[in-house]
Amino acid sequence: MNSHTTHFSNDSIHLVNDTESAILEHGDSALQEEMARETTKRKILSEYNFTFPNGPCKSDGYYHLHLHDAHGRTIPRTVKAKTIEELQEKIYQYHRDLLALDLTFGEMFQRAQEDVFRYVKPNSEAYLSKKNSAARRQQHYNRFIQGTRWANMKVRSFTPMDIDELLVYNLHRYDLRSRAFAGLKSIINMTFTYAASHGCIEHNLFRELDMKKYHDLLVPDASVRERGFSDEEMDNILDYLHAKQQQDPRCTTSWALELVVICALRRGEVPPLLLSDIRGGTQPGLYLHQSLLLVKDTKKKRIDYVPVSHTKTHKNRLYPMSDQLQEFLGRYLPVRAQYYPTSPYLFPARRWDNKTHHWDEGGMITDQTIPSYYTRMCSALGIRKDPLCMRGPHAFRRNAITKTLVASGNIDLTAQLFGNSPDAIRRSYLLDMDYDAKLAALNSCQRKEA
Repeated sequence: MNSHTTHFSNDSIHLVNDTESAILEHGDSALQEEMARETTKRKILSEYNFTFPNGPCKSDGYYHLHLHDAHGRTIPRTVKAKTIEELQEKIYQYHRDLLALDLTFGEMFQRAQEDVFRYVKPNSEAYLSKKNSAARRQQHYNRFIQGTRWANMKVRSFTPMDIDELLVYNLHRYDLRSRAFAGLKSIINMTFTYAASHGCIEHNLFRELDMKKYHDLLVPDASVRERGFSDEEMDNILDYLHAKQQQDPRCTTSWALELVVICALRRGEVPPLLLSDIRGGTQPGLYLHQSLLLVKDTKKKRIDYVPVSHTKTHKNRLYPMSDQLQEFLGRYLPVRAQYYPTSPYLFPARRWDNKTHHWDEGGMITDQTIPSYYTRMCSALGIRKDPLCMRGPHAFRRNAITKTLVASGNIDLTAQLFGNSPDAIRRSYLLDMDYDAKLAALNSCQRKEA
């Protein structure tokens, strides 16, 4: 296959952003933006040492080309396209992002953040999920790195010791638990992984560090075994909810929270539940196949709620029609039919509209409806809030998962019922087994041995 070569010098690397900026200073019209883009594209294509193929590859019909790093060296990464023009466009896009020899850690982090969205379709469910993840990473960056000297350090000037000092600095100024520390590590690792993959640095320096040595600087995590409710607290909670349902049956939140308590649902699984999700037939139950995703837009500073067609772990499941669930539905469904006969949702919302000055009824409750109600309930019942041992609505899952596992002795069955993996249950959900369960297990084993 014949080819032709285009040469360029490394000095042009630093001119691309300046060229675009000079043109755009005179206005932000579409024409000027296109001129800046074409200027940058011509500079890249004329000055980088590329060898373009004269024809497509016979095996797949595509033009193929190896990319270069910021120093003009060939790297083991290729692009392909149906035409030379498309190939040149891909080279432009790659090297436009590659002009990063002088990028600071903060700038490289933002590039890495943006790069994530190249691999998902806009406004898809995966896009919304990644948008949430990006918002969390931005919060970590703002907390741990923004305003520090490391934010303004050039990425290529970092050494493993610089990263070590960044970690130790934050571990001393904050009382971090393992989860928060994992957030800090994730944004450092992501930034250096992105820089290495784009040829800006030779390899990811973060991976040279031994994370075990930071263990003693962490605040010990609260024991999962303590993050549930006692039998007395559970009884008080159900009594409180039943009383509220009698006082104001139209308020669906008390009913929704009771379903969370007895079926141990995730709070995001409840708002999008439909009346049609109550299944009959030979295997009756409650079909859980959606979640309400809270989407944070850090740039626009707004929050949207978007229903998605999967649960948190993408494990859709049927919660069987237990006696407790059947009794609950027997009490609730007649009330719901009385007040919300036309709404498709199992727990319709009721909100006051300040513009029309009347109640807006029948829509979907939000992801925050149940937690807000739960907080008010705990205050009324005197259930203490311990910042070292958080117990939100998710704690009901620990109670239910532990009791189900004790009763069944089958962790795989328990995982299927509640939409977790067995490993996640072992790691995050098992409360301290009660004395009677431990005694029964011991006596059963000892009888078998005898």
